[in-house]
Amino acid sequence: MQPNAKGRLSLKTALPAMLILAHPVIGFYDILPDAVGYLLLCVSLMRLSDLNERLSDALGQFKRMIWISLGIFILQYYVHHVLSGVGKLNPYEVPTMVLLGAFASSVLQICFALPAYRNFFLGMEALVTRHGGEELQGKSERMARRTGVFVVLSAVLSALPELSVLTTFEFQEEKLPFDWYPFIGLFRAMVLMVLIVLFLVWIVRYVRWWRALVRDALLMETLEARYAAEVLPCTDMLTMRRFRFAVVFLALGSSFVLNLRIEQQNLFPSVFGVVLIAVGVLIFGEDMPQKKQLLLLSAFLGAVSIGQLLFNGYYTRYYSYEESGWDLEASRLFFELRLTEMVEALLFAFLLCELLRALLSFVQERVYERYGGEEGNEVSRRATERLQKKFRTRIYATVALFCVSAICSMTEIFFQMECPWMWWVATAVGAVAIGCFVSLLYAVLDHLSWQASDVPMHKRD
Repeated sequence: MQPNAKGRLSLKTALPAMLILAHPVIGFYDILPDAVGYLLLCVSLMRLSDLNERLSDALGQFKRMIWISLGIFILQYYVHHVLSGVGKLNPYEVPTMVLLGAFASSVLQICFALPAYRNFFLGMEALVTRHGGEELQGKSERMARRTGVFVVLSAVLSALPELSVLTTFEFQEEKLPFDWYPFIGLFRAMVLMVLIVLFLVWIVRYVRWWRALVRDALLMETLEARYAAEVLPCTDMLTMRRFRFAVVFLALGSSFVLNLRIEQQNLFPSVFGVVLIAVGVLIFGEDMPQKKQLLLLSAFLGAVSIGQLLFNGYYTRYYSYEESGWDLEASRLFFELRLTEMVEALLFAFLLCELLRALLSFVQERVYERYGGEEGNEVSRRATERLQKKFRTRIYATVALFCVSAICSMTEIFFQMECPWMWWVATAVGAVAIGCFVSLLYAVLDHLSWQASDVPMHKRD
């Protein structure tokens, strides 16, 4: 049997996922965010998880690691790009935060990522054993042990150089004769060389295992045939599952409507929210109407947001926000900076409105009510119309709230120096709009969960 494209198991993303996850991290600065790697790994397991319980557990654990990694990434951004730019700080405050972040990241990796990797490889071992992959038997179990050693060593070594900042405090209190923190660059270089060697050894073994897996044609055909026969017919269940995974990204992305600032500097740029929304649209896949238009709009808004970030960095490098009150050049640049922020806020609201319009099309096409008994079809049709009308009203109300939120945000940005109290109004309206949007998403998700149940039918009294 040759399954169609929908029956493919999407194992190709498992290789770049591990390349992203396994790369060395030094100084609590992750060049390639682990959240992207965990997301790609979840994409690989979305279909395989239906065929094995351990892989299903691994999928849930990797989803948890996405949010943990996002939290770590936000902390990294705050420490290296926000906190380090704040003046009048103790010179060892940032290094102490780096130590705390690196230690917390290492503990979370060992406590949560390690069981997920173990379930992943042991689940693959079970699938290989059941479906006749004789040449691969035992290899997945060995990869589980090797990965456990690699994760523990990488987590411990990445945090080890940051401990040198503790000797500074001991040296200042005259409890130690020497301060090791000035040599932290040397310590990081030494640990980086060890981590690179570990990375190369582990990744070579993983690539060999992955290539042997995907090149076993008989195993792949057997797994795809089983998936096509047992899982693909459950259309509503698959739609509900994709939407449930995507809705969290969409909800988190919408939260970037709020303008959270520290000393006039935006704490969370809109580009992060745009990326989350684009990821949610990609996860929802072909079920999302106007998918290409949303992705193109997200790419355009992302470019605008990055340009605004660069412009803001240029301004803060040569001027201060206080100088805009008396320096003509600083005042002119600050005015242009506010205009770009206003355009960014307007485009972000437009993206969310387009997303809601696509959600309305999805509701009209895929959401329904079903009743049994006599004249069940007619009753179901009228109930479906009422349900879709209710969702349509909520969507239009949410669109209106996002438009009002955009107007308030633009007004607050323009008058942020003259009327700082307007931030509270913009934040309050934005929070209400986000709350309505998130509740709408979960209302649609609840109904999709009912449609995916074994007997999606109301009983008539």
